[in-house]
Amino acid sequence: MNGLTLSPGLTLSPRDETHRTRRSFKAVVNDAIRNGLASRVVAEPSAPYRVKAKSMGVLPGVDPLKLEEHADELETEDFRDLSPESDS
Repeated sequence: MNGLTLSPGLTLSPRDETHRTRRSFKAVVNDAIRNGLASRVVAEPSAPYRVKAKSMGVLPGVDPLKLEEHADELETEDFRDLSPESDS
């Protein structure tokens, strides 16, 4: 027969459950272990998530990964055009 030693903090919950349900400590611990192991059963893998690609309408030669960089350049040019020229 195998013995089972529980940490002091773990014995409070099963003891409370034995008083609440009026079942034996052994039955409460066995059910808790059974339920814990049953919840670990791995579900069947779901189908992989697929994304449907759509055309961005980008012209040939335009790198869509550098669009933000290009927008920054345009913003800098606009700022330069609006700022007063310095007399240095």
